[in-house]
Amino acid sequence: MTTQQAHSRFIRTPLARAISRAIQYGLLASCLVGLPATALAQQTAGQSAAASQRYSIEAGQLDTALNRFAVSAGIEIAFDATLTAGKQTAGLQGNYGVDEGLERLLADTGLAPVRSAEGSYRLEILNARADQNLETVSVYGTLPARYEGRYADSSMRLPKDIIDVPRTIDVIPEQFLLDQQAREMADAFRLSPNVVVGDGYGGTREQALIRGFDRNDNFYRNGVPFSHESRIDPATIDNIQLIKGPVADIGRMSPGGIVNIETKQPQFQREHSISTTFDEHGQRRGTVDLTGPVGDSQNLAYRITGSLEDSETFRDTSVDRQFLSSALLWQGDSGVQVGFNHEYSRDRREIDRGLITVPYGDSQRRLADVPFDTRFDGNIPNERDHEYHLAELDIVIPLADPAWEIDNKVFYSRATSEDLRAEVISVGEDRETLSRRVGANQDGVRTYKFARSQLIGEIDAAIPIRVATGVEYREFSHEWRYLGGNSQVGGTVSSPDSFTLINDLDSPSSDQFYDVSQKSHGVFSATEFSLTDTVTLDLGLRYEISENSYHSDNYLTGSTSDIDSGSSSKLTKGLGLVWETMPGLNLYLSYADTFEPQNMALRRWVWNSPPDLGQDMTSTTTGGMAWTAHRF
Repeated sequence: MTTQQAHSRFIRTPLARAISRAIQYGLLASCLVGLPATALAQQTAGQSAAASQRYSIEAGQLDTALNRFAVSAGIEIAFDATLTAGKQTAGLQGNYGVDEGLERLLADTGLAPVRSAEGSYRLEILNARADQNLETVSVYGTLPARYEGRYADSSMRLPKDIIDVPRTIDVIPEQFLLDQQAREMADAFRLSPNVVVGDGYGGTREQALIRGFDRNDNFYRNGVPFSHESRIDPATIDNIQLIKGPVADIGRMSPGGIVNIETKQPQFQREHSISTTFDEHGQRRGTVDLTGPVGDSQNLAYRITGSLEDSETFRDTSVDRQFLSSALLWQGDSGVQVGFNHEYSRDRREIDRGLITVPYGDSQRRLADVPFDTRFDGNIPNERDHEYHLAELDIVIPLADPAWEIDNKVFYSRATSEDLRAEVISVGEDRETLSRRVGANQDGVRTYKFARSQLIGEIDAAIPIRVATGVEYREFSHEWRYLGGNSQVGGTVSSPDSFTLINDLDSPSSDQFYDVSQKSHGVFSATEFSLTDTVTLDLGLRYEISENSYHSDNYLTGSTSDIDSGSSSKLTKGLGLVWETMPGLNLYLSYADTFEPQNMALRRWVWNSPPDLGQDMTSTTTGGMAWTAHRF
């Protein structure tokens, strides 16, 4: 397995202007970090092998542990599957260089690592290491390991191979996004069943329906709920984990599941990538990804990812986006890890609701028979401007017993947004005449605060037990002002621009201010019992106390509305059983219940019904089969 080496990727079309734009964006992307050109040199094999980093690889199948070690260390390990078949490893916990860590991982297996001059490794049988003169063969390309997605780390309390998790999890690694030249998360969601991409407020924010459930707070980032109202830039994504169905120790979540995004982390092996993408419709995008140790340090590493985009689509909508993520990772000799990440994004794009439907027959509707690039917003500049900053701090403290550690995380994000749009309210009985309205959301501010501290370790009892237990705190607030204009009748389905819309928000028919907030704190526990060598039992518990508040001001009538839910609590429970019927084939059965507070602003504003301060409880029982060829 290997990590991506320094390279440049260019997709070309015959258009000369596109070539020019590609070069410009490649240069702009490289300027994001202000590093000298010599920084693009790949780290030598000797430096990579000497670099020390922390590993947390549990005991188990040797091939699984080797794959995980290779991904963490950023190296390639080549071996015949027959060498590792049926072999077990005691795992690896602590800080090690690549050579030492690999030797410890292979202890008592009868195998030994052999490092090549290029820095890659192969495995040999200890008793068969005779002098061999083999011709060197160099192979270039993308290794199959780049397409593997077998681990659920930040989304699970106890990181493990997804085949050993008693629920359905799809992992989409970065290489799939690179192959697709993905610009949006929606490009990745098409790779997973049971996930449907929604309208996303005219294509300006993420919206995914998981098993039919639609909530914009289904998105998590490195295990933290990440509820925001813009697109997520793929430049920062290491992999996407789609967890389908409820998880009891997460507690507050949609019954359909969640989307967890694992972001790229600093590495101690230098890797640099610059890419540009463009097409005949007007897409112009440049990205940069740089990581490695700071200077010659073996304790401090950095990662910088960024992108610039100035694109158009076949429907003549525009996207203007800037993104920059910078991260530092410090690993102490004692095993302490401190990671910090700051992320900034500004996304300005047009709101595009697509085509409309028209009435026909008895209470039926069909898509309007017009060209696919038809727009119905007339002369009103349908635009949305969204900007956010976020900061994330991770601190891992190993305890005296190497099997135990304390993980701490603090997260904060603040986003601002504004938009202006014209939308179709209805189509007349003649199936042609349009009724439209101008609307806007102004002065939007969305903040999110999160803190977690958890204890993770193993208990040496009659049966092996792994435990993760801790406390979490969440606080979310969102305020904005909504303006709605009067209905304007004019223009037709086939000729929407035959009528000039007026921006009448200076004298709106609706002018309201909203302020909603949610707070919660709770304790949780996730425990794994290894009942036998082939059967494991998972137990999840969470007790959470939450409260919601809602405030609105009607600036036209002077009326106000205030609702406070008070404090409420919920206990969620989960139980999962996994049986390894044969190497590589598992059967599982699980039960979990979760709850979800009502979105009070959505009910009041969209459905025009009183805010509901209650909570939706869901209980789900699922069973299934999971398999992987790596254990056969």
